[in-house]
Amino acid sequence: MKPTAQRTAARVLVPLLLAACVGCADSTIKTLGEENGALTDNEPGAFRFQAFELDNVHDEVVVRWVNPEGRASVSHRSFMHHGQGAVTVLDAADQPLYSTPVEYQLDNQTHPGLPGTWTVRIQLFGSRGRVDVALSSLAGEGDPDLEPPLPPQLSP
Repeated sequence: MKPTAQRTAARVLVPLLLAACVGCADSTIKTLGEENGALTDNEPGAFRFQAFELDNVHDEVVVRWVNPEGRASVSHRSFMHHGQGAVTVLDAADQPLYSTPVEYQLDNQTHPGLPGTWTVRIQLFGSRGRVDVALSSLAGEGDPDLEPPLPPQLSP
């Protein structure tokens, strides 16, 4: 390559490389931090997880929750305008009872399971916005009109 061709190529490639770097500057993967104000309320029979101002958060929250009943109602009040999130619930025998993406306005219930210490897993994948998920013990048969989502989970 001639020296003038090299200079011309450099004049074209360097600005393109800089533009690509600037375009990727906001895509830094983050985990939940203090700036997200993550709150977990965890009492027997009632659970709630909230996190705010998510900005490209890629993280997982796993919480053990005592459910004295064999079923739970699930309330989603999340707003994610970018990325994905998932909620998975396992009963005391580690059987998956519920797995769905986080939603804006969704009231649902888990499948029946074994009462005791359940596992609630909230996964965030490049999420921006807020996540707000609550579970509460549900006695009896639950609402027959609600068809809870069946697993599979997004990732093990």
